Amino acid sequence: MNKLNAIIMVLLLGAGVMAGAETVVIKDAKVHSFGALGTMPEATIVIVDGEITEIGRQITVPDGATVIDGAGKVVTPGVFDTASSLGLAEVGAVDATVDNEQTMGYGPAFRVVDGFNPRSVAITVNRIEGVTRALLVPQPDREGHVLAGTASVVNFGSTAAFVEREQAAVVAMLGEAGARMSGG
Repeated sequence: MNKLNAIIMVLLLGAGVMAGAETVVIKDAKVHSFGALGTMPEATIVIVDGEITEIGRQITVPDGATVIDGAGKVVTPGVFDTASSLGLAEVGAVDATVDNEQTMGYGPAFRVVDGFNPRSVAITVNRIEGVTRALLVPQPDREGHVLAGTASVVNFGSTAAFVEREQAAVVAMLGEAGARMSGG
């Protein structure tokens, strides 16, 4: 097994432990908060039911918690992909696998979440790279509808409920592209 496969396996196993445990503690990791806490060397993170409850240096590990040794590891906040098609297109060159574009002229009634595949290989790869949430954005159709449809927010860290918000926004093509599509 090469080094990359070993790293991927460790990350996937760690994600599985975190998904199934109620309380998880990551000890002695270098934490980049990108906020007021800044960078904390050798910090401890307590996660209860999937939510971070404590971050700091002198934190008591709760009884029954699953402890992950973070020594020599770096922890950063998850990345939010703000214009994603993850889980909507498997092979871009094969139209039958692309579900981010309406084909029946639904306009704003097109719900991109209906074509979402939470088991997409692209999601697994992006989770490893740190993408934890995404705004799934419909693409405008070829018929010239300015309103592409409804965008959705999904959470790649929760296998129980991937979809956080089915109708997060209505996507519109504005500017020159929208004008061309609507004949202007």
